[in-house]
Amino acid sequence: MKIIISILMLSFLLSHNIEKTFKIEGMTCGGCANKVVKAVDALDGVKSCDVNVDKGQAKIMFDDSKINEKEILAILNDKTNFSCTIPEKKVRKGLFQRLFGW
Repeated sequence: MKIIISILMLSFLLSHNIEKTFKIEGMTCGGCANKVVKAVDALDGVKSCDVNVDKGQAKIMFDDSKINEKEILAILNDKTNFSCTIPEKKVRKGLFQRLFGW
């Protein structure tokens, strides 16, 4: 049992899978979501694509040794009629940063 757990942990650590959230503006229905999924699923290295029309975003899991986020973004902008971006992560400031600017 310990060997199986060790192998699973090692394979998880060596995997190159990354999940990235892409902001997609202009989607209004399930057909729009299908258009995004079809554009990305054909790419080599993309593992999964979950689209949320209400939030206007797609969570895409991909192997970064085969494809990167900029290539996915270019494909999304080319093959769909939507405005696609990668949102910046908000950094939360701690107490000292808010008080003293550290």
